[in-house]
Amino acid sequence: MRQSLVELHQRGLEHIVGLEVEWYLAKLSHPMLAMADVGTSGKPGEPALVSAVEHSFQYLLESHNPEIHDLLRVLAENLVEMGLPLRSVENEGGVGQFEFTFDPIPALLAADTMIIFRMATKQICRQQGYIASFMCRPGLQGSSSNGWHLHQSLVDRTTGENAFMSGNSKILMSDLGKYFVGGLLKHANAASVFTTPTINGYKRFRPYSLAPDRAGWGLENRGAMI
Repeated sequence: MRQSLVELHQRGLEHIVGLEVEWYLAKLSHPMLAMADVGTSGKPGEPALVSAVEHSFQYLLESHNPEIHDLLRVLAENLVEMGLPLRSVENEGGVGQFEFTFDPIPALLAADTMIIFRMATKQICRQQGYIASFMCRPGLQGSSSNGWHLHQSLVDRTTGENAFMSGNSKILMSDLGKYFVGGLLKHANAASVFTTPTINGYKRFRPYSLAPDRAGWGLENRGAMI
């Protein structure tokens, strides 16, 4: 990635990325750490016992947040103190599912932010008696899948202008923007090794699931890959 960014900088461009990350929060009831429960090499142990932090499908309903406001506050304050550009905290569709969004930032910093955010969230929640899961399809009753939106743009390093914008208001995007999308489509199959490295994630690739089961694009179509 560093090598690609150097080549991009030589062309006077900066790759900017905005993260929207979904994850699940559950209250830890029993860690299941008895020797008979922890498993061995090649044999997974028993999962921890958890309970829900809210009731049923509550997309963007803020009234349940007071039940876990103290935890969300601790989590947000720690993330900001670590220098992560936290933008919003939102209640998502599943039971205990949240979406954290971050300000658009340079690509390499965004990659670091994603890894640090996931690691810190798991550790902070565990210290407070909760479990955080970023699995695509966690084994929680009634849960919808976790996903994320990866917003990408190229900007002129000198002027800061969006290089994907077309000077012609009748055209959706610049030629550079079209080539960028074309490259993503061309390499989508190979890139899935990195975007979806687990069987759990791969199982989400199915029609009408708000996850792309084919390489394609659409205008304001949240079910399309791009």
